[in-house]
Amino acid sequence: MQGFRFSDLGSFEKMIAPSLIRILYWVGLVIIAVGVLAQLFGGVGMMGHGFGGSGFGQVLAALVGGVFAVLVWRVTCELWIVLFGIFDRLGEIRDANRG
Repeated sequence: MQGFRFSDLGSFEKMIAPSLIRILYWVGLVIIAVGVLAQLFGGVGMMGHGFGGSGFGQVLAALVGGVFAVLVWRVTCELWIVLFGIFDRLGEIRDANRG
């Protein structure tokens, strides 16, 4: 597999999106983590005003929602990478049939 060259930007022979998707995956994980932490702190703060269950429910929802969000984000990014992988394989098949 070759490295990225600036000529690839104009030729569209090599897709750069899979590399960008990997970067966006990590950015998305950071965003999810920040959201979960904000919700956890909010839930803990609500617990300080009385244990009525709403603060505990928010903490529980933050944990369950965070795990679910990470799984959905991972599957979404994998699907995009698979789609671009299909494009690459079709190009290889095309090139093999030419020869």
